[in-house]
Formats: sequence, C-alpha cells, structure tokens
Amino acid sequence: MSATPQSGEPVDVLIDGAGPTGLALAALLTACEVRPRIVQCRGAALTNPQTLALHPRTLELLSGIGVTGPLLDRGTLIRRLCLHAGGRAVSLTPFGTGSPGTAYPFLLLCSREHLERTLTDYLAARGVEVEHDTELFDAEESREYVTCMLRRPDRRTRRLRVRYLVGCDGRHDIAGDAAHVESREERGPWRFLAGDVRVADGPRGDEIHVFTGEAGLLLLHPLTREPGWRLLVVGRDGTEERPDGAAELGRGADRLGAGTVQVTEVERVTRPRPRHRVALRYRHGRILLAGDAAHTHDVLEAQGVNVGVGDAWNLGWKLALVVRGAAGEKLLETYETERRPVADAVPRHIDRALRAATSPRLASLLARSGLAPHLAPLLPALQQGRRSLFRGTAVAYHGSPDAVEGEPRLRGGPRAGERMVDAEVIRDGTPVRLHEALAAPRHHLLLCGRVEEWGAARTAPLLPLVRSGLLMVHRLAAEPSPGTLCDARGTVLAELGVARAGHYLVRPDGHVAYRAAGTDLTGVRAHLADMLPGIDEG
Repeated sequence: MSATPQSGEPVDVLIDGAGPTGLALAALLTACEVRPRIVQCRGAALTNPQTLALHPRTLELLSGIGVTGPLLDRGTLIRRLCLHAGGRAVSLTPFGTGSPGTAYPFLLLCSREHLERTLTDYLAARGVEVEHDTELFDAEESREYVTCMLRRPDRRTRRLRVRYLVGCDGRHDIAGDAAHVESREERGPWRFLAGDVRVADGPRGDEIHVFTGEAGLLLLHPLTREPGWRLLVVGRDGTEERPDGAAELGRGADRLGAGTVQVTEVERVTRPRPRHRVALRYRHGRILLAGDAAHTHDVLEAQGVNVGVGDAWNLGWKLALVVRGAAGEKLLETYETERRPVADAVPRHIDRALRAATSPRLASLLARSGLAPHLAPLLPALQQGRRSLFRGTAVAYHGSPDAVEGEPRLRGGPRAGERMVDAEVIRDGTPVRLHEALAAPRHHLLLCGRVEEWGAARTAPLLPLVRSGLLMVHRLAAEPSPGTLCDARGTVLAELGVARAGHYLVRPDGHVAYRAAGTDLTGVRAHLADMLPGIDEG
C-alpha cells in the first residue's frame, strides 16, 4: 500500500465519526463559518432503528441551527411520566412545567436514523458531505498539525494534515489512541433485561410508564418502530441468568406490572451491561474527544446522545473561534473543564435513582408500594427549578474561566455558567422567544432595563466585535421601542434578577458567560478581551 500525499492547505478540523455527535459538531462548525471534513468507517446506509429520547435542552441546542423542526415532524412527543405503585397510577408532567420555560416541554422520541439523516441533509445543503467508507487508521500529532492517514475501500491511502482532529467514534477510537488517553470504567450492582415488545390493550403512547415493586423496577416506553414498545426490567445483580430471555422478560412484566402490562410478543432481547466509561482527558494538544469517544453509558443510551450533542455544542463554537483566530488556548481549555464533569455525573444520577427504585429496605418498600402515589404529585414542583434533571437544564459550568460574575452583583437570575432563561417577549409587535432571539451561533449581549439607560456611547467600544460578526447586542425593556425585546409585564426582567438595569453576555451555546447589575460595560469588555484576544477593540 502506498500513501498519496495531500497537497494544498491543511484542513482546519477533521471529525472522525458520523454519528449524532460528529454530525452535530460538523453542523455547528459549518454554521460558525468553519468548513470541517467528516469521515466515517461504515457505509452511507442510514438504517439504524434505535429509538433515541432527546431532552428539551438538546432540542433547544439543535434549534439554534434550525434542525429541530424536521425532527419534530417525524418524532413522538412524550409529555408525561406515569408512575404505577401500590395499585395506583399517577400521571406526572416533569418535562416542561414551571420555571425555566422552554419551547420544548417534552421528550422527543425519534429514530437514530432520522436524527442522523436530518443533520446529514443540513450539512449537504451547505456543501459538506460525509466521507463514508473512509477509515482513519493512524494519526500523529506535531506542534502545528495532526497528520492523519485515511484509507478508502480500494485500500488506497491518503495523508492529510489537519489543524485539529476530533474523535467522536467510540468503537474506532484512533484519536484517543493517538492522544494516549486512558479511560475510567464503572460498573453498577444492577441486573438489566430489555426487549422490544408488543403489549395487549396498549397503554398511552405519549407516556413513559414506570412500575415499582419489591422485585425491582420496570420501565416501558414507546418505540418509533414495530413492535411498538421497549421494556426494561431492573433488579439487583446476583440473580442467576436464565437462558430464555423472552420468558424471563414476560415474568418480570407480570411480577412488576401487576397484570397491567401483558406482553404478547417479544423481539431482540438483550441483557444491557451497567457500564459507564469516561475518558480521563478530553484533549491532548490538537486532538480532542467528544461523544462516544469520550464517554459511553451502556444502559441508558438516551443519556449518551444528549450528553454527546452537548459536547458538540460546547466544543464547536470554541473550536471555530480558535480556527478563525479570534480565541486561543484559554478558551479551548474550558471544553474539558466544563464537559467532563457532565459525563461523570451521569452514572451518579442513574445509580441514585436505581438504588431508590430497587432498594430492599423497608422505608423504600413503603415508599414504592404505598406512599409513592401520594408523594408523586409533588415531583413536578421539585423539578421546576433551573437544575431539572428530567429536562437536561441541570448542566451548569460554575467555576469555568468563561463563567464570571461581574460587579455589582445581580441578586437573582441565572448565574454565570448556567443556561439562559427562556420566555416569550415581543419584538416590533411580534411574539418571539428569548432563546430564539439569541439563537445565532455567536455571542449575545443582552442589555436589560429602560432604553434610555443604554445610550449608544456605552456600547460604542464593542462595535469592532459587532462588525466582526462575533457579537450581537440586544435590548430587553418593559416598554416597547423599535428593535427592543419588550417584556411588558416585567416577568422576564424579574426572572433575570434585574431591578433597574443589568446585562448578560450569553455564549453561542446559550450559557451565561458574564453578568452584572448596572450599565457599566467595563467588566464585560474585559471578559471578552480575555476570552477573545484575537479581536482588536481598537
């Protein structure tokens, strides 16, 4: 085999892996005016029937490039969770009630095929094609580039120089190997049995059903394909596995479903492993990891895709700014600082939930068998806060260098590092959601308070950033004026903690980078100069 040298300028970003994370990263880079290359070992056929559950926060992120609409067109909306315990069923709405508001108060079930095709179509419309049947089989990092070796089906190879390599394929982790990145693996004390099933007298198809009992936990959710439902039985490890998985699954449904779930057909029985793997580093120089290359969560695959898209949105805009020369190492270093704790938290949250649901202790048994139906109506109230785990809005980057509380401090509202609130406001007589107004993949400065408080002289030093296309300036006030986001009732201003005046710098991923009370923009200018030193405010 001989390698054909690659001529011309080096590629800015090469993405290895065209799953949801790699495609989402490529889409965001493209939206940020950086043209990546994306390669995939397997062929172009998109036929993966796996059903994914996309969180409200994931839908918010994808809406920033306009692909959430096509996903909603062919997905299934899950608005309720039905808890069965003690012979009663209680329907909850934990995905979108209360604060913070969201345009997507539900889980969206869609096939992996549809998600990947939607993102692939987005890229193709902008001239970026996935290079299928192209294997990255070697990579070597130097000070200025990563030299990548690609192999096509005809066995011919090509040498490619890239400024940054991002590995997104956990099954084919050449990027991780090249960066000498090790992983930490955790295994929980659980036993899982899963199958695609058909059930008699089908339960409501817009709910996830959870059954609790002394024998463990049963989870039933709709599929986007036949036979229609996914059944997961969870118990403590240590029980001897039976060879007939279908029969065991049926017995689990009978035992935990108390006659409510009658399985009539079983397909594709599996015994998922309670395993979580997280890379000890997400970056080594010019090589970065995201999605399955950085973490895997074998049992709850929906967590993997949501965390992976979050990785892509956190990394994409930072990498684009670095490639364009606007930012440097300090900003890129925040990727691992911010995202690795998110993957670390997944097994802890799952473990707590499963321990509560499968604990043999008397207090837990009483809660599951008798008190659960009475306590269940309180759960939505507990989930209304900004840190709701059901909705994906819990992610916050407190302590990151790109999350700064300015002076004077705001006494309320989302703190630096947290997701910006969302609500409906009015712009020039037309309703618009705040997230929609701040959706363009760039930084947004939201000036809050009376319009006369914000004279043109205050924002004049930021005009170079505005002209460069890296910053957009918006005004939010209780009174209407041309181009202003009007909050006539003052509810949004109150939720932001603004009494008279304040300002928020919102990052391209929708998290607050900087905030302060008052109208003095010295602090936000200093923060922008610190994180985007490649832009001259001159």
